[in-house]
Amino acid sequence: MALRGPLSRLLRFTLSSCQQNRSHSVAVLGAPFSKGQKRRGVEHGPKAIRDAGLVERLSNLGKYIISIIYRERKNSITTFILLANLILLLSHSIILKTLGIQYFSMRDIDRMGIQRVMEVTLDHLLARKQRPIHLSFDIDAFDPSLAPATGTPVNGGLTYREGIYVTEEIHNTGLLSVMDVVEVNPTLGATPEALEATTSLAVDIIASALGQTREGAHITFPKIPEPKEDTELRL
Repeated sequence: MALRGPLSRLLRFTLSSCQQNRSHSVAVLGAPFSKGQKRRGVEHGPKAIRDAGLVERLSNLGKYIISIIYRERKNSITTFILLANLILLLSHSIILKTLGIQYFSMRDIDRMGIQRVMEVTLDHLLARKQRPIHLSFDIDAFDPSLAPATGTPVNGGLTYREGIYVTEEIHNTGLLSVMDVVEVNPTLGATPEALEATTSLAVDIIASALGQTREGAHITFPKIPEPKEDTELRL
């Protein structure tokens, strides 16, 4: 489907601007959209994630940010809506099995461990040819104790460490081209703390996919200082 009009011009401007500093540029596109499921509220997700400090976090990683947010249109793409509704009527696992798409369930993650799952996944994706990766991350993949403000919480989801490990491994490939984070629903947060936990988690996984590490901040020394002769060593 070809994009025309103001949206097309806006995307061309964004991409051309990013080309000026490709290795450190990130275009943050907010797309409020809630037509793919019955529970309204996810259209407020992009703003909630921004309010949680997304742009500031990425800027602290040394990224040049181009930030854009769209308004949801009443005459949204009909084909997309029909496809989204069709997927809702079918089990995701049935679709994946029918189309022969490689996938891993939470049981597989429990059995194999997240490290092995990611090794197999990346081998499957990149064995023949290294191609750009589009990472689509549903926040409800996490256990609801971590991401309560979402429409389809399921007990036994990913832990924080498992989810961050996924995005770290994707970043380490150097092939991440596009990432979308969906299913953050501010209206379903029972308390302000529940919403904050969910949006902060979304910021964490985006930042991790773009290079944030869990090693902490370190002071850089051009040379390790030599101990003085009169330094007393106590054990």
